[in-house]
Amino acid sequence: TLFRSQLTGISMTAGGMFEFYLNGPVGNNYVVQASSNLVNWVNLETNAIPGGGVSVFDFPIQKTQPQKFYRALPMP
Repeated sequence: TLFRSQLTGISMTAGGMFEFYLNGPVGNNYVVQASSNLVNWVNLETNAIPGGGVSVFDFPIQKTQPQKFYRALPMP
């Protein structure tokens, strides 16, 4: 079976952080990107999926920042 990555557990923490989980095949590398317009993307963080199969990501959210979109892309 083919196991695809998936963003889950998307939430805003009490400390004002945007948090989500990336489930994927153990050892696979992913880059998390952000965009305010779905055209121009900025790399935020690169991680390998650890032994448990889940990476946790937290990014600060400021009240004055524009809407942001996030995605995780597999790296070769």
